[in-house]
Amino acid sequence: MARTNTISADFKVSAGDGADAISVSFPSKAFTSGDASLINGTVGNVAAQTWTVANFLGASVTAGGLFFENRDATIAITLTLEVGGSAVSTLVIPAGGVYVSRHTNAVDVIKVQAASATADYTLAFGE
Repeated sequence: MARTNTISADFKVSAGDGADAISVSFPSKAFTSGDASLINGTVGNVAAQTWTVANFLGASVTAGGLFFENRDATIAITLTLEVGGSAVSTLVIPAGGVYVSRHTNAVDVIKVQAASATADYTLAFGE
């Protein structure tokens, strides 16, 4: 079933030290896809958690859009996106950080690993 997924982002910094406030809203990006999945998880630092997209969205299906939120207050999480067994992007998402993207390549595996101890996160991806 085709669905319309929308990715949007807002960036806001409040004034407080005499500086002007910043507020930027990026236009929403809508794309038609089949399915989407949402994972609320906890990850440790010993081994990466590996999410194979096809296990959630169907055989030969890859992630076209991704949302990742590090919900931990102090621990960074490494987010790795893979295509065909090779890492195409490795990002360190700081505590409280968010990553949003729309992909043109075929991301088929997503890995997450905490920098230390354990950290909570939310991962959502769509076809």
